[in-house]
Amino acid sequence: MPRTTGQPTADAIRSRDRDAWAAFYDAHVRDVYAVIWHLVRGDSALAEELNQAVWLSAIESAERFDPQRGTLPGWLIGIARNQVALHFRRRAMQRAVDANLAESQPAGAVESRSVPDQASLRSEQLCQVRAALAQLATDRRKLIEGKYVEGLSVRQLAERSGKSAKAVESLLQRARTELRRLLNNSAE
Repeated sequence: MPRTTGQPTADAIRSRDRDAWAAFYDAHVRDVYAVIWHLVRGDSALAEELNQAVWLSAIESAERFDPQRGTLPGWLIGIARNQVALHFRRRAMQRAVDANLAESQPAGAVESRSVPDQASLRSEQLCQVRAALAQLATDRRKLIEGKYVEGLSVRQLAERSGKSAKAVESLLQRARTELRRLLNNSAE
């Protein structure tokens, strides 16, 4: 069978056509890696690991892709964000388990272990926030990052997005509510 040229079709991806997947991979591997690398703040080893997980997950879930809900590249980036969020949730859960184990040890055993300091607790919280941000829809995530990372005003966010200030305030409130819900769910 000749190698697929151009963008593969949704049907070819859902049927796991090797040539279509090769073309799809070649066309999007760099973009997927770049998104992951950004979300894990430049940790190349972790980005490589998660990039592999994204492609495996995409292959495993290919038959569920619905072109009515978005594009193939958008679907793939969504999988990437989910894999990053899953990684950070697992890491946060592992830390919680480790902390619970440390608390359940006899007093002498606890003293021999290092107790997390403020920096490590802050790092854990930051990981949870990153994981929650990765789960937000792109427009909501960009609003939160624009407001709290870049320090933009509502007016500046409105100018950037082409929406009214009132619309941006409303969208920002919904983004905060969703982020709060995600953070509360990760803490449970």
